[in-house]
Amino acid sequence: MKALVDEQNRNRTKVMCRRCQGVVFGPKRAVLLEGTAQL
Repeated sequence: MKALVDEQNRNRTKVMCRRCQGVVFGPKRAVLLEGTAQL
C-alpha cells in the first residue's frame, strides 16, 4: 500500500515540476523572442 502512495506522490511532484517549468520558462522564452525580434 505504501509503495502505491509513494508512486502517486512521485507522479504528483513530476506534474508540479512540469507546471513550474511552464511558469518559469514561459516568460523567459517570451522575453527571448521579443529580444530577438528587436535585433
